[in-house]
Amino acid sequence: MLAFIKMVLLQTALILGLSSFSYVFAMPIVSIEPSTQIVNLGQHFTLDAKVSDVVDLYGFQFDLFFSPSILASTGMAEGDFLATGGTTFFIPGVIDNSTGTISFIANTLLSSSPGVNGTGILASFDFVATGSGTSLVTISNVLLLDSTLAEIPFTTANATVTSVPEPATMLLLGLGLMGLAGVRKRFRQ
Repeated sequence: MLAFIKMVLLQTALILGLSSFSYVFAMPIVSIEPSTQIVNLGQHFTLDAKVSDVVDLYGFQFDLFFSPSILASTGMAEGDFLATGGTTFFIPGVIDNSTGTISFIANTLLSSSPGVNGTGILASFDFVATGSGTSLVTISNVLLLDSTLAEIPFTTANATVTSVPEPATMLLLGLGLMGLAGVRKRFRQ
């Protein structure tokens, strides 16, 4: 009977240990936040590149793609997540609004300390809505490195931004059309 109890306790410990093991080592997600956003035409707004559930992040690199007929990037800034591990070297990337790309965004810790654990913002991007419609904002060419410079596996999540004309613009357009209809009706009589 004692051997049976030991076996049950060992199996329970293994099951609990394995389930917590898989939780601790969940696959990191590199995402664009917020995942959906509706903005007015001409509105300035910010999107964040965020990492979730990462362990020992020492450096990263990625590119961002968007629809150049709907959005234009006006700037970017380093996120605060990696800097919680020490001094960093941030490369803001190259904005090309004609192709809808921000290329070669990178950041790394400069000390020999371990990488950063957890969830946080890698970089923030300022945009302006220049056209009406929906733009997919895609993160690609992602590379996450740990403190031994080994690659960290991850998944990605993109975002969509919908740009709509301002309600006041639509109201003015409607009133203008009604006025034109009234003037046209008066000339017909």
